[in-house]
Amino acid sequence: GETCKGNSVDLVVTPKTSYTGCDMQANRKKGTNLGSLNVASGTSVKLEFRLVDSETGDDVPAKELMIKIFDLDEGLGGTSMEKVHARGFKNYELSPTTSIQVEQELSQLTMFSASRYGTDDDDPDDPMQATPVQEAKAVALLYEGAAVVELNFEVDPGSFCKTFLFSARACLSGECKANPCQQDEHHPVDCLLGEWDAWGPCDATCGVGQRIRAREVITEPAYGGRTCSDSLSQTSDCSVKSCQECTPIDCAWEDWSPWSACDKCGGEMKRHRQIASLPSCGGKACTAGSATEIANCTRSCQDKVFCEWGEWQAYGACSATCGKGLKSRTRYLKAFATQPGGSRQRSLLDEGPLGLDSLELQSKYEQLHSRSQRLRASRLQVLALSFVAGCLSLAAVLGAFSRGGRPGRN
Repeated sequence: GETCKGNSVDLVVTPKTSYTGCDMQANRKKGTNLGSLNVASGTSVKLEFRLVDSETGDDVPAKELMIKIFDLDEGLGGTSMEKVHARGFKNYELSPTTSIQVEQELSQLTMFSASRYGTDDDDPDDPMQATPVQEAKAVALLYEGAAVVELNFEVDPGSFCKTFLFSARACLSGECKANPCQQDEHHPVDCLLGEWDAWGPCDATCGVGQRIRAREVITEPAYGGRTCSDSLSQTSDCSVKSCQECTPIDCAWEDWSPWSACDKCGGEMKRHRQIASLPSCGGKACTAGSATEIANCTRSCQDKVFCEWGEWQAYGACSATCGKGLKSRTRYLKAFATQPGGSRQRSLLDEGPLGLDSLELQSKYEQLHSRSQRLRASRLQVLALSFVAGCLSLAAVLGAFSRGGRPGRN
């Protein structure tokens, strides 16, 4: 390349790693301003792109350096997939209909990988005249202030010999959108997109589906203008009607249970209910707070409480589906503020554990208490006598020891 009216600049492309080539005769300049490199499946190569002064060989940093790689595709069954690993670029550009997938890697690397099978019409002859099909398999990397760029070209395992086509464009100064060698003839033309079309019909006749709208490219980019990077189509959810016609049914509750007893003197009482049926077809949901009610209650703890066993409920189901099993039934103890009718009910305070009335129970209690007092007094007397007797015995033993243990005098 050259700078038109200035010194000429060369782009030197050098493999920096050993690699396994294939169809080596095709590693050359191809078409107009395109380079070609063939790499065998299951191998990779690192290429260095360096801008140098044609006379001195010194590096020439470019204000903007654009490297574009074409023909990124794959073989049958996803084999021999072409990949480009790059870092340090300012930006990258892809066609709106691109088939290239972008993935962030470690060490600030970005991988651009193919996802479409290759055909004969994928290879452009001129990077400035690429067709939309050829642009869909290309990626352009923009570098700023760079004289040297390294890219890693990789081919997944397979049986194909894959070709990487690349071109470069350097802007050393001035307005980089325009072609400096043709400033007097052409101005850069940017991509221009049209307005969005109306949304298309929903692809589902019931339930949730999708609808699409599109727009077209009114003006294609030319002479270094900005490429078309925005989407040409949009997809949105849509809903026509429910697939099952139904009537909304709200949440339904069972009847309230009886109020519970007060949990303490002057406390609270509760009652509960269960969900009879859940909502359906968009009916009102069950409110969590509607399952329990709490109310204040006043209860004197000194009041008499009468109780009565309720009627037996029906037997439940057998615990076994065959052979011998068990079944049970239940009855509940009910509390009353007044004595219920019948001869079987008595006050819990008036009825003793042996069926005695309150006077008989009080008499028995007093007798037992008096007897307990007498036994306690008798026990204290025995302990006192035992203590005194023990003390006297100890004194006698000590006295005898004192008299018998002294040495005699002559």
